[in-house]
Amino acid sequence: MKSKPWSKLQSRLYNLIDENLNFQIHCIVYPMHSERGSTGLPRYWITLDKNIIWDYPKQFIDKN
Repeated sequence: MKSKPWSKLQSRLYNLIDENLNFQIHCIVYPMHSERGSTGLPRYWITLDKNIIWDYPKQFIDKN
């Protein structure tokens, strides 16, 4: 089975990070369906010792 592009990028990033760190990069796409069609809503987040230290789009939403 061929690796997905995200898996290849993720592997290369892990090779740059100290293996003693509990560092993980996550990516998921949530399917969004409506009467007008469907699309995918991406989410990317980074954890360090299982604590989220960066979260897109959550940390970038304007909460006016």
